[in-house]
Amino acid sequence: MYKTEVEKTNKVYQAGDFWKNGFAGPFPSGVKEAVVDETATFVQHLIANKLEHPLYGRYSVRDWHLEQQSMLALFQDKGLIRRLNQIMGEDLVLWRSKIFNKPPQSGGIDWHQEWGAFNGEEIGNDIPALVHSGNGDDLWDVTVWVALADVTLDMSPIRFARGTHKKRFPIEMVPLVESGFFVDPFFEITTKEELIRRALTNSLIDDINTSKAFTAADIHDPEMSLNKAKAIAYQHVQDAKGAVTRGFQAEEYEIVCQEVKKGDYWIFSERTMHGSGPNTSSKTRPAVNARITKSDTLIYPGRLNGEYIDGSNLDISKHRNVLLSGANREDRNVF
Repeated sequence: MYKTEVEKTNKVYQAGDFWKNGFAGPFPSGVKEAVVDETATFVQHLIANKLEHPLYGRYSVRDWHLEQQSMLALFQDKGLIRRLNQIMGEDLVLWRSKIFNKPPQSGGIDWHQEWGAFNGEEIGNDIPALVHSGNGDDLWDVTVWVALADVTLDMSPIRFARGTHKKRFPIEMVPLVESGFFVDPFFEITTKEELIRRALTNSLIDDINTSKAFTAADIHDPEMSLNKAKAIAYQHVQDAKGAVTRGFQAEEYEIVCQEVKKGDYWIFSERTMHGSGPNTSSKTRPAVNARITKSDTLIYPGRLNGEYIDGSNLDISKHRNVLLSGANREDRNVF
């Protein structure tokens, strides 16, 4: 059993609690409800149609705040920025966002933490996205997680292990399908045609290139069944690696996991052990997060050497950042 009682409360952890707990919130947004609803509607359209991202040339749930104004507005809320300033200082940059859409009866995301480089280690990569200008032990990035619908406890709300931002837990690389980040790519796929289409358009497994999975197969073969197509897709990623956290026992920590209202947001350090359980409800749980760093941080340093593939296997040559507050302190970043 988790050592927690807060699941049944509506306690708000103030910004001043951040350094003790590794997180703060949930806070109500000052953004109009219509803006949240517009974002939620867009997310469902994106997921249902596997839209190609204009910046990345392929389907992706990353960085739609650069294309969708209502999503960007969620992170420009004055109250949010004020709290971020209390934690991180005045000069802040929004450099990344990601959509997390959890259909009914879908699985969870295992406990994990990120220590600050955002190098893609969760899928076996080592391509740093951030290089901080200061001490390597300093905190230079926080995440904001926004609920795009009312989220009850059975809908897979985000959860935190209090105080774990003070300890770095080891990870082990295992086959991707056994990792803590792997989500069943065949969930809700009912035909071989849909599976093959998603593989060819890189919309089958987040951050994994599956466009060549069926190169050696005859996709028009009448003997090609859904199960055979699944086997081919699995075979394609059999050598891919993913991370699992070792040495973390949830029962040794107070776990904070509570219901949140539409538009509410959490602020947390990615160093804090976090994750989510399965969505056992009959409703979809849409959410989006954003990562905010100090503006003196060098973002995507590989660009300076002509290296434009990031740790999530995206071509970030057209990526840009958004200055949320204060001034830019790193002239090599792109805005």
